[in-house]
Amino acid sequence: MNESSVEALIAAVDPDMRAIVEPLRDLVRSLVSDPIEEPDPSAKLIGYTYQPGTYKGLIVAIAPHASHVNLMFSKGVEMLDVDTAGLIGGRR
Repeated sequence: MNESSVEALIAAVDPDMRAIVEPLRDLVRSLVSDPIEEPDPSAKLIGYTYQPGTYKGLIVAIAPHASHVNLMFSKGVEMLDVDTAGLIGGRR
């Protein structure tokens, strides 16, 4: 994990959004077994992966924006059929 780069990405986020990102990071790290936390500064997201340097091993990502935070699942479209609550947005 490149902690300083992750922290720099988060530091640039509005404090209200930071208050969402930090607990979300904790949640992801508690649920995903030994992920590598990898920032992607150009995409402005924090990825959790097993293969750093590529999106091939991406599991989930946190993408903070000005007024919201996205939790992105690498293969989220595959979960649409089992999402009976309609929590996942996306297209096939």
